[in-house]
Amino acid sequence: MVGLFINTLPVRLKVAPGATLSSWLTSIQKQQAAAREYEYTPLPQIQGWTEIPRESPLFESILVFANYPLDTPVWQLDGELEIRDFRAWESANFVLNSFVDPGHQFSLGVVYNRDRIDEDTVNRLLGHWRTLLESMVLLPEARLADLDMLPATVRQQLVYEWNDTAADYSRDQCLHRLFETQAEWDPNAIAAVFGDNHLTYGELNRRANQLAHQLQEAGIGPQRRLRRCRHVPRGTAEFASHR
Repeated sequence: MVGLFINTLPVRLKVAPGATLSSWLTSIQKQQAAAREYEYTPLPQIQGWTEIPRESPLFESILVFANYPLDTPVWQLDGELEIRDFRAWESANFVLNSFVDPGHQFSLGVVYNRDRIDEDTVNRLLGHWRTLLESMVLLPEARLADLDMLPATVRQQLVYEWNDTAADYSRDQCLHRLFETQAEWDPNAIAAVFGDNHLTYGELNRRANQLAHQLQEAGIGPQRRLRRCRHVPRGTAEFASHR
């Protein structure tokens, strides 16, 4: 038989932030060795053992570690047979196909679906991987939580530039007064996001005022707390309170 016989096995890893890198890698090695028992099992059968529906992909990314042996003398044939000017094209049916070539120089590359992932995202991903691998080499006994994944330029942007949100505001006003001022200044700016729902400062301010009037009409004031709120048709509210 002549051919390339490769079977893909899904891998699920648990990352315990307090575990050391060396112990975590050892556990992965043991898990991989145990999985060899199922190396001839077809993926459809493996998916049948899970709770993932048949119509959903079992996984969308794959990591290929090219650790197959290569006989160096093959490339140094002294006979009439000569291997030269060869090329290879590789494609995958996965959203992200990562491949590692240990060789004399460790290399890491990706093949990805441009309809799902853009080039900037892939470049950031490779930058994170490179930083993480360098951190693993420098700190082999470190905890997983202490390994660094952010390149220096990204850390500068996330931690310092994007987090530079300090602003001057009046210190002699209560929080609700500051909020009302913001609502008057830019009522269409987004103030709150929950799932697919968005509230602007103007909308949130109107709803807050509406609720405040309903509480006042129900006799709720300072040092009084709400005991229960009975569900009533939208647009009305009924409250009961006690001291």
